[in-house]
Amino acid sequence: MSIWTDLTGVSFCVEFVDAGGVATRALTAGPVGGPPVVFLHGTSGHLEAFSRNIVPHVEAGFRCHAIDMLGHGYTAKPDYPYEIPRYVEHLVAYLDAQGIEAAHFVGESLGGWVAGWLASEQPERVASLQLVAAGGTKANPQIMERIKSSTTKAVTEDDIDLTRKRLHLLMYDGDKDVSEELVEIRHAIYHHPDFIANLHNLLCLQERWRSGNGT
Repeated sequence: MSIWTDLTGVSFCVEFVDAGGVATRALTAGPVGGPPVVFLHGTSGHLEAFSRNIVPHVEAGFRCHAIDMLGHGYTAKPDYPYEIPRYVEHLVAYLDAQGIEAAHFVGESLGGWVAGWLASEQPERVASLQLVAAGGTKANPQIMERIKSSTTKAVTEDDIDLTRKRLHLLMYDGDKDVSEELVEIRHAIYHHPDFIANLHNLLCLQERWRSGNGT
């Protein structure tokens, strides 16, 4: 299985969208007039995390948007800490650029935190929330340190097995759900010069003082 086979049977487009001046990589699929659903990945993730979710939603009539969030994947990486209000600002800019007044949101980990924050601040933009192990509910120093250290090691060391282990941390059944294609995609992203240069901005939420104060 691969991402290509995950997307078999539907037309889709991967392009860069100008979201408030931030070049944002997005995969879109499904009927243009269908209700929009936006998929938001977790910390250090990217749109490929949702490749298996696209076809079922398209078949149900939804217009799907899976994006690389601010500072993630191949989306632009401005040089400032990526705190939750920044992610929300970028997300709203993406919605505006795509002409979306309100959307359904599927948010995993960091993505759930961002979607939940948007719902609390601008509820008119949110039709529904599907939160998958959403972040931001509590600050657990052990988990925060694990995310920070495992991601940092996978990015700063050129050992693809470290990326594989980072992905296994995310999955219920890593042996089944982590494909070598996904490992290679994430390894390439992790070792892109812009990603390396802005890793400290991406991991800022794993600092306890930032998470503890609600950002």
